[in-house]
Amino acid sequence: MDSEAQQRVLEDYVREVERLTKRVADATEHVETLAPATQSCAAVFRALQALRGVGTIVAATLAAELGDLRRFRKASQLMSYVGLVPSEHSSGDTVRRGRITKAGCPPARWKLVEAAWHARLRPAMTKHLLRRCNGVPQPILDIAWNAQKRLHKRYWAMLNRGKRSQVAVVAVARELVGFVWAIGQALPQPALPTAS
Repeated sequence: MDSEAQQRVLEDYVREVERLTKRVADATEHVETLAPATQSCAAVFRALQALRGVGTIVAATLAAELGDLRRFRKASQLMSYVGLVPSEHSSGDTVRRGRITKAGCPPARWKLVEAAWHARLRPAMTKHLLRRCNGVPQPILDIAWNAQKRLHKRYWAMLNRGKRSQVAVVAVARELVGFVWAIGQALPQPALPTAS
């Protein structure tokens, strides 16, 4: 920098970025350790990471916010719960659909939209994704692979029709919820305690 004052400010900013980066890494490590040990959401946490864009933090947020995915009888119920369904303005025979309702669970919706940005990338099983999928049952891996292919195709089809990327991503996030629901339904039922 040109002056000593500017140099000190720059160094202070760099130290703060490094401190916050370490804090995020430490928090992620804690989540990676604690989430699998949490009996109520361990299976969902592990299974959701088979989806592209759903890493440690996203999977932990979804598992904590959504709970047992089997409580939603249909994918559309889960979509409504997270607020990723279009609003509707009706009068007589006229029905107009608008922006998403944003009703429901903001943390889950936010993480799903962030994860949906990965749909713009070509479907692929990266090394990182393969590592996350280790030990995940095959039916869930099949759902996750189908999700990658479908969401990528949907994203680019919407862009080619002239939709803005943000609109396409929200639409993809809504479909991603359907795959999250399907994974929840494919999870094995927990064993019921036996009476002694």
